[in-house]
Amino acid sequence: INAEYMGFLKEMDNPPQMERTYSMEIGKVKVDISLDADSCLLCANPISAIALGECGHRVICSTCLLRLRWIMKKNACPVCKMPLENLFVTHDLKAKYEDYLVNKAALIPDLEDDKVFFDCKDEFERFKMMRGYICPILDCKKDQHGIKGLDAHLKQNHNRTFCDLCFKHRLVFIGEQLIFPTHLLKDHMKYGENKGDLRIHPHPLCNFCGKNFYSEEPLQNHLEKLHMKCHLCSDKCKSVSYTHLTLPTILLVQISVVAVSLKKK
Repeated sequence: INAEYMGFLKEMDNPPQMERTYSMEIGKVKVDISLDADSCLLCANPISAIALGECGHRVICSTCLLRLRWIMKKNACPVCKMPLENLFVTHDLKAKYEDYLVNKAALIPDLEDDKVFFDCKDEFERFKMMRGYICPILDCKKDQHGIKGLDAHLKQNHNRTFCDLCFKHRLVFIGEQLIFPTHLLKDHMKYGENKGDLRIHPHPLCNFCGKNFYSEEPLQNHLEKLHMKCHLCSDKCKSVSYTHLTLPTILLVQISVVAVSLKKK
């Protein structure tokens, strides 16, 4: 999800009135937004299915809108901020909300959200797979009991595992989470992922605890909370931290670091 775009929506006090096309500024860029689009406004992928709400916007793909609803617990349209009680998932990119509203009985209701309906079985099955605890290995696809059961199954039968940090912090469906050969998990922690559209930063290590963190910010919060961190050099050298040292010793270390820095200059 484009963070700048979502930040703009959060700050917007008066959402635009419903029109076929209107413009809004995101940062310094003026963007034209319409009810219809070929590419998803959030993920930029071609739209093959939509989750149609009362506002009628068709610029968000079904995956992104249901991810917002089910994973991030946001039920409003990301374009106009109208609360969306019912959603109708369809491949018909020209569909009208009112037509589905009066024909709910002919649609497939979601198994967990009674306000979401599908007019196509393939999308119903796709989201069932993405939310279920089903083994992602192509030759297996066995349904497991909960995330612990799935994780144990992957380790015991396929020598694969989830990254616990990604699983906790990446706001995606279970079926979108990455799995790794167990012997390559350390490489993922150290180097992250940079494949195609996928960008995952390395998970930095606390050298005192031996614990990895999802990103640099929680690591720095951890260092400030549980370890002594030099306030003079933390901006230029974020890894300089001290623990189990008395204040006079820390001051001596700070003076030494500054002296060495000045000497180098």
